[in-house]
Amino acid sequence: MTNDDAQQWIQAVGRKGFIPTQYNKVCSDHFIKDDFVNNVGSKLLKLKENAVPSIFPDYTSIIEKANVQCLEKKEAVHSTQSQFPTESTSDSEKDYVLDLSKLPELQLTPLKKQCCRPLFSSPSKRAIFSPMIRKLKTKVKQLQQKVRRQNMKDLLKILKDKKLLANESEELLLEKLDSATLELFQNVFKNKSEVMQALQNLNPQDKHCNFCFDAMSIRKQVLWSEKDNKYIGYCDFGNELQLEGINTEATEALFFMLISLNGRWKLPIGYVLQDKITATAQAEIIKSILKLSHQSGLKVWGITCDGAYTNISTIKILGCKLGDNYSEIKCWFPHPTTEEKVYFIPDACHNLKLDRNILGNSKVLKSDLGYIHWSHISNLHNLQQDIKLKFANKLSDSHINYHNKMKVSYAAQTLSSSTADALQFLKQQKVSSFENIDATEEYCRAIDQLFDFLNSKNTYAKNFKSPITKQNIVFLENKIIPLIKYLYNLKYDDQLLHTTGKKTFIHDFAIAVKSLFSIARSIFADESLNFDYLLT
Repeated sequence: MTNDDAQQWIQAVGRKGFIPTQYNKVCSDHFIKDDFVNNVGSKLLKLKENAVPSIFPDYTSIIEKANVQCLEKKEAVHSTQSQFPTESTSDSEKDYVLDLSKLPELQLTPLKKQCCRPLFSSPSKRAIFSPMIRKLKTKVKQLQQKVRRQNMKDLLKILKDKKLLANESEELLLEKLDSATLELFQNVFKNKSEVMQALQNLNPQDKHCNFCFDAMSIRKQVLWSEKDNKYIGYCDFGNELQLEGINTEATEALFFMLISLNGRWKLPIGYVLQDKITATAQAEIIKSILKLSHQSGLKVWGITCDGAYTNISTIKILGCKLGDNYSEIKCWFPHPTTEEKVYFIPDACHNLKLDRNILGNSKVLKSDLGYIHWSHISNLHNLQQDIKLKFANKLSDSHINYHNKMKVSYAAQTLSSSTADALQFLKQQKVSSFENIDATEEYCRAIDQLFDFLNSKNTYAKNFKSPITKQNIVFLENKIIPLIKYLYNLKYDDQLLHTTGKKTFIHDFAIAVKSLFSIARSIFADESLNFDYLLT
């Protein structure tokens, strides 16, 4: 549109002071029929180049109606004023003036913000959308909710469409699990053949995986199942096994999951209902799962779990050994079928929380550099609270008073390099109570670097967060293994910490590091696997 055309449109609209923008629009009702291009078979209206709006209704009647309403309001006000007469200056006539002193006191809520709408403003988003578009947006939201609320039949249909489930398996799962509100924790090992059969169809490159398991507390409750004609809620290990007694109520659900090393899939393969399972029974269950995985053609490289006492005992039964130093550790056990090495990789997040708890509860540890004080970290937080300024760290009350706080981020941010940097800065500034912080600073940096190495999840990360590759594995070994040796030299009450009851996090960190380096070297040595890197 040229400037001359724009001036014609502005004059045709007839609004004083109107300056159009790219968001202003003129309705098609203001144009005559000859202003549009004749597009046969098209519902879209297209204006001719010289078209100018020319149809504008007469607003005289509307203005007159508004004036009448205004007069009626004024008369209503005058009638209200007549109820409050005052003395007049003349006996023949009286002025009726509204005396505010005779009115009851009114309490008005002041406006927090004056609402003022400009004379010419762009339409809101809701005004732009037509009723049809709003209707379609509502339909999209409903479909999204439907996807989130899919039932068992919908889920099985998706698996069937992707050719991950056979017809017989679909019927079996529907029979077992559909509408099974009371059987939510019914043992799924009875359907293990269907799950493992789906894994057999994977590509050979996708069959390298890691095995994880963890326990979840559940409420004790025994319910009657009309479908199975029996009580449910007791310990159930599948295949009619009764390892803990037939009438023992379950307090935990032990879940098992397989995760692909290349990150392409992860699949829960089953769970059992238990009541504080013994290490021997747990070891037998793990062996059974490893055998089933091998039958499906899967290569299980390692097992991951937290550092609970039962789990550590289970790993010892399977064949792993803990040592007094890094070289004495046996971080693997033989596969029950192939005799290949299966490595134990303790959960790094659980170890980090254990480490934070040990320092917070013990208050003082000792290293070769000096004493490690929890008070240095708490004093740093108190100083930041007093001056209302943080030295580039995230310490808060939740980090210091961590009890019953299960968030891993609290532990990671407490024993972090940012905390170590803040302590070092305060020492350089010669702030009182921060003179001898060298050992605490060294401890925070060591734990931070260890956790970064054990928690790498970005292929483009640098330093300790980088993935293990053929090029940097030697560099990482030269940096990480000395940190493990540093942990083995820590002392508490003049005793080596790894010989006391507070040893769990040290052994778990050491086993995890040795297992990951061993897995990486085995994978990189096999050229047929075609793995360029390994994320921990």
